Amino acid sequence: MKKFWKKQASPKVKKIRSRRGGKQTTLRGRLMRSMICLTAAVSAAIAVVTCTLSYYTIRSNMQQQVTRISTAYKQSVENAIKNYSLSLEAIAANPSITSTTSPQSMWKDTLNFLATSYHFSEAGLADKNGKTLDGADISKTDYFQNGSYGGGSYLSTMTKQESGGMALYLASKVNNGTGYDGVVYAKLDSDAFNQVIDGLSIGQKGFGFIIDKAGKIIAHKNPKYIKDEVNYIELAKKNPAYA
Repeated sequence: MKKFWKKQASPKVKKIRSRRGGKQTTLRGRLMRSMICLTAAVSAAIAVVTCTLSYYTIRSNMQQQVTRISTAYKQSVENAIKNYSLSLEAIAANPSITSTTSPQSMWKDTLNFLATSYHFSEAGLADKNGKTLDGADISKTDYFQNGSYGGGSYLSTMTKQESGGMALYLASKVNNGTGYDGVVYAKLDSDAFNQVIDGLSIGQKGFGFIIDKAGKIIAHKNPKYIKDEVNYIELAKKNPAYA
């Protein structure tokens, strides 16, 4: 009877196999870790790109919104100025303000009535030398000097009053056919244009304000900027938030 013997691997062979198996396991682990790290890195990169794109998209949308709002309110301001200018020109063309058959007291009454009708704080008349009906001299004011040239009305910058308040003035050459050589002027209180931007808001904290051609703020939610005659151009140099 034959005996069958099971051939066993020598300890040396087992050791070699064991080492080879360990190397395979270690290599597989490294590959797995590399794949996990690569996947995480790619995911992070995608997240960063997505966040960046979202940021620029939001920023672009906000800029477009600001541009649209600014354009709309700019048009509103221009329309308001145009309406005030046309109103003053209508007063300047009214023959009753310099009627040769009426005393100057009647001229004043007519001017007061027209000022109220056209939503001005007051309206007045000055002769060619800048002397008003009340005897004041406005010959050195920019609105009288520019208004006396004719060709429409002139809007002054914000002017501080003797009372401490602020006001804008419009002036236009008298053109009513009576032959009177002078200028009619009207005053707008500082809140005249504040009403135009009263509802202007950008986001939760943004707001709008108006500056004149010299950079002076003439409408702002904080009246102190108007009262102190703050210049926006100079303000932007000091405060980056306004740049």
